[in-house]
Amino acid sequence: MNERRLLRKINSKNNREGTSLGANTIDIVIEFLTQNKLIKPNLAKRLYNKLLRKESLVKTPQKIISDNFEKIINTFRDLSNDEKIDIGRVIEFCDTLIEREDTKAIGKDLIINNIDRIYPMIENGEDLFRLVQFEKSLDKEIDDSKENLLRSKKKEIAKYMLSHQDIHFSQEEKEEYAETLSIMIDELLESENCKYIDIIDFKNDSYSQVFQIGGKVLKVGGPRKTYEILNHIRLLQPLTRTNLLDREHNPKAYVEIQELVDPPGEVSDDELYEIYKELREDGIIWTDVKIPNIGRLKSNNIPTLNGREMDVAPNSVGFVNGKNKDNLAAGDLVVIDLDFIYREDDPNKEWIGHSEMFEKRYQQEKAEEVTKEYKEKQQENSNKSEQQRKEERH
Repeated sequence: MNERRLLRKINSKNNREGTSLGANTIDIVIEFLTQNKLIKPNLAKRLYNKLLRKESLVKTPQKIISDNFEKIINTFRDLSNDEKIDIGRVIEFCDTLIEREDTKAIGKDLIINNIDRIYPMIENGEDLFRLVQFEKSLDKEIDDSKENLLRSKKKEIAKYMLSHQDIHFSQEEKEEYAETLSIMIDELLESENCKYIDIIDFKNDSYSQVFQIGGKVLKVGGPRKTYEILNHIRLLQPLTRTNLLDREHNPKAYVEIQELVDPPGEVSDDELYEIYKELREDGIIWTDVKIPNIGRLKSNNIPTLNGREMDVAPNSVGFVNGKNKDNLAAGDLVVIDLDFIYREDDPNKEWIGHSEMFEKRYQQEKAEEVTKEYKEKQQENSNKSEQQRKEERH
């Protein structure tokens, strides 16, 4: 039975008049759901609206679909493996209902009332995050159920965090580092007094998977262009910043834990240049200058753990030296992305976007300073010569 035939059957004259098909609207829907392996999510809205108009139905549309949720999810088969449920399509089905005000309630009910049936089917961390962030704190029992299920799948979550396109571990290495990363996450959750259901998946960094855990940001991605860099107070000081190595000790992935910062607000090109220039004067070239790569400190530029400031050894987080000056404080701008920080004499610098224009501006200013100093020196020498000649005449 296709979708058009389903809707025609529900609206048939026989069904409306209550003859042989009259009381069978529910059976018609269930028959369709069980016979079709692939259902377009948009059908959910159309089907719901049709059912909503059937005032004679003993059961509400929510009740129909909720009671038969097992049959519904069994229709969402994985296209590449008919033995598996594609839980992503189940969530998409529910999300489609939620998109509209008139069908929002049924979508929420499907997730909330069937949470215990959905979670055990999920095999990857991405779907876990999609589902867990769907709705929070509606009910303590539901949240506790989510938390317990997430904790039971924390290794799968860690594997998802290690699934960035630039990470190329063998399966065995990925298993080992997933275990390590899950321990780090547990420690961070404890430090931030958070739960797994509180983790936020940003998915907004092309170089990393980015997650917020309380007042911390966790980045997991491929090896960095530059790892050993000069330290500076204008760089956000990380709690953890380390390469993950393969069995031959080659860097294959990268984990960084930073303090959460506030958005920078409106920042002009001149203000960006002042940050660039400050770093440049201290022998550092920042080649990815842009507003998304800066933020305003919420507190002193010192990493914390369990609420206490930590004295992190510079070499343990990839810095080759200590900070060059006193710490910056809350409200100050800092560079939060340390991926493109180079020494000025590094021959392998990679310029991103229009950042090289800042270097040209800096070089032009330096050239003007040299010219000015030269002219001032020339004038000074000229004045001295004139004074000398005057003295000789006397």
